Amino acid sequence: MVAAIGGWGCRTADQSLFAHAEDSYRDGALVRAESLFSVYLLHEPNDPDGWYNRALARFGLRDLPGARGDLDRTIRLAPGDRDARWMRFQIREQQIEAAQEDDGPWDAERVLRRTWVTALGVLQLEELAAILQRDPCDVSARCERGILWRRAGRQTEAYADLTLALRCDPADVRSRTERGNLLHAAGRYEDALKDYAYALSECDTCLWLLYNEALSFRAAGRLDEAVSALETLVASDSMDGEAWLMLGDCRMEQGRLSAACDAWRRSERRGIPVAVERLEAHCQDR
Repeated sequence: MVAAIGGWGCRTADQSLFAHAEDSYRDGALVRAESLFSVYLLHEPNDPDGWYNRALARFGLRDLPGARGDLDRTIRLAPGDRDARWMRFQIREQQIEAAQEDDGPWDAERVLRRTWVTALGVLQLEELAAILQRDPCDVSARCERGILWRRAGRQTEAYADLTLALRCDPADVRSRTERGNLLHAAGRYEDALKDYAYALSECDTCLWLLYNEALSFRAAGRLDEAVSALETLVASDSMDGEAWLMLGDCRMEQGRLSAACDAWRRSERRGIPVAVERLEAHCQDR
């Protein structure tokens, strides 16, 4: 949200300039808004709202480094500004994702990029720590930090943060899902299933939870329940090729070859390459 300044009565020249910049931003005239906020900041360099609003305009213009620099200035002037910290966090996440998607050859530039991503990850943890220092029950921050701990291989810290998030809000679907994923990775399938079931009770449209449930059911040797979850999933979303693939695999493990081949064919039609291998290996005569 664009921060407001001044009232509808008498305004100073700088307040009028800020208001014009706000109007331009709301109208989608981002270049003009960025320019007007820049002029405003020449007169009011210690106003965190000015820096934050220019960051919004620059973010809209896809100038991520410029937006992040403005947010740095905002937070120096107003350390408790939660919105600015969250926006800076989100910008870093986008920069990390962009760097990780680059799968070029392993050279000196890629090594430097990996080091940069690691450094950004440390800054992300510090950002979340600052948010949580002011509000220990900020569930979004707890969940995000749990995810970052897990990425860093620090499972104990990840579990602690996700559990604290759920103590603050037991119905938070994302924290339930992430803790379930963590428990599944640790081989605690029954505990993972409890979290997925709770999350599904809060969000019956969250179809990905059925897939997660199926993974844990299958890993726990509960094939009938895995098949049931996957059949419910593909009935709701028949275009999910990965679900059809796992459904075929589970049916194969049940000894239902014909039904498995049917599921793999549906997976293959939805562009899943591994399904072709399954069909060639098991379904040539069917």
